[in-house]
Amino acid sequence: MRTPIELLNAHFDGKILSQDEARSLSRWVGADPDNARTVVELGIIHSQADYWLSVPRFLDELGDSEDPAIKKSIEAALETIEIDSYRKNVSANSRSPAGSTPSWGWAAAAVAASLLIGVVSFPRGIDSGKADAVIASAPAEEKLAPKPIVVEPAPVVATVTETINVESRSGSRLRRGQYVRRGESLIIEAGVLAVTTADGCDVVVEGPAKLIFEGSQQIAMSEGRLSARIDEAATGLIVKTPTARVVDLGTEFGVGIGPDLATEVAVYEGVVELYSARTDGDAPSPSKRITAGRAGHVDADGSLNFAVQTLPNDREFIRPDEIASLRKARSGSAEARQQTCFYALQRTRGLMAFQSFDIPSDGAAYSVAFREASPRSATSPTITHDLQSRRLYSSGALLVNEGEHAFLDIDTSSDSPLARAKLLTDRGLIGRSGAELWIAWKTRMTDANRAGDHAGMSLMFGDQRLMQEPLFVGYSGGKRTLAVASNVGSRTVELELDADPDTFAVDPMPLDDQTHQWVMQIIFGERGDKLAVWCDVPPAEIRTARPQAETVNANLIFDRLRLGVSDDASAWLFDDIVLATSINAIAEVQELQSANAARR
Repeated sequence: MRTPIELLNAHFDGKILSQDEARSLSRWVGADPDNARTVVELGIIHSQADYWLSVPRFLDELGDSEDPAIKKSIEAALETIEIDSYRKNVSANSRSPAGSTPSWGWAAAAVAASLLIGVVSFPRGIDSGKADAVIASAPAEEKLAPKPIVVEPAPVVATVTETINVESRSGSRLRRGQYVRRGESLIIEAGVLAVTTADGCDVVVEGPAKLIFEGSQQIAMSEGRLSARIDEAATGLIVKTPTARVVDLGTEFGVGIGPDLATEVAVYEGVVELYSARTDGDAPSPSKRITAGRAGHVDADGSLNFAVQTLPNDREFIRPDEIASLRKARSGSAEARQQTCFYALQRTRGLMAFQSFDIPSDGAAYSVAFREASPRSATSPTITHDLQSRRLYSSGALLVNEGEHAFLDIDTSSDSPLARAKLLTDRGLIGRSGAELWIAWKTRMTDANRAGDHAGMSLMFGDQRLMQEPLFVGYSGGKRTLAVASNVGSRTVELELDADPDTFAVDPMPLDDQTHQWVMQIIFGERGDKLAVWCDVPPAEIRTARPQAETVNANLIFDRLRLGVSDDASAWLFDDIVLATSINAIAEVQELQSANAARR
């Protein structure tokens, strides 16, 4: 007779045991708790072997390939597997008697558990001989093999479609193609997880996050952020948070939980109904309907904020359509890296405006919070090669030639990022007292031997130079040193940049044809606005570095940037203009660009 281990392996492989083998195996399992543990361990081994030799794992390993030949081979193999599997199942069903052992996949663990149940269910004190009597008295078909007590698994409510740098809190790996069952908890420390529900809804989860799929149309999230795009035929998805309940009415939306458990909702398409989770007796929970392009908020105490705001951008959350770009970027696509970088850049906290001068679109693409995406000038803007050898896919720089200038009109509407950050005055201009603004940009002079009168960037509240130009940064008056000039009425106060601000004497920074990184801090005040300027100091070091120039402007207000070059002066290149409420935001933008750049 075969050993107990051989009998167990045969049992888990779906083979029918003889009457003597079944009796022998039952006695062996009941004789020692270690034997019972062995049953469970073998069940787990068989279940894992089923996965590692399965088609889903094959797809998980090859799913990242972009080779069309491999994809075609996979499709052909799958078609063959499906046809053969169908034929075998039909044949097996026609031959198998009722009660025969089913095929083994996830069921292997259930059968192992059923054997244990059979062992421990004998009353205390019954010896192995009496156990044999119990087995012997069973009907003939039950003597052939232990009849499993099949515990039906929870229904599948979603399938993992993509994992990007996912770190699971439990340590188990989440895989593409893995099923998510009703009631299953998903806990991730970091990364992006994409799933598709059984109803066809695409859901993207950003870690850290903790959520439970209570059904194909109901998600309970206690931590994290997610976005969902609902199929037209599957409206009614519900997302519950500790403080709110979001019900979709045919839409695409995002839900985020803050550290204090407050809930933020962004609606990109369609409509959602936002409910407070707080109840007052039998009275219905207060709710607010949020339409596309708007955002809603429920406070940490469950109070519904009825003041609905306009979305700052359409990428506050990682949306389902972004997953394809992330996958391509991971596979090495420079164009996809640029796209995903721009999406992530828009999610930077504190970013007010951004312009990278995209070459194919003449600066219209990859721009944030400028009224006209392309520069405004008397002639068509000239956008040429980037100032750095490592750059984003189609990023360039604005070339301003001799005697030319271009304006970048900043969005100062009531729904703009600057308005939400309370940086605007009652006149709708940037410069509200008590606010702080940081500006960063890059420049390069093409020919240091042709200085002319002036070149640089101005902060302006109209198009008239000097009279509507409270601040200018560059060089002026034919001087060959970099400086900051404040214009107050007809009076100009100029301050040269100090190359070594830690020494007492001023060491002027000369003109050259090198690329320079500028950073300026403006603190708007009641009695004057404080300005500090750094040149070629990394943003990460600015908080501890003394500025090259510091001054006070009596009344600095503006709503546009002027990039200009005087007659008889060499052309200048301008690039990567960033407005933000903190130096950390500027540093984050530059890190994103650097991480996604490629040598061109």
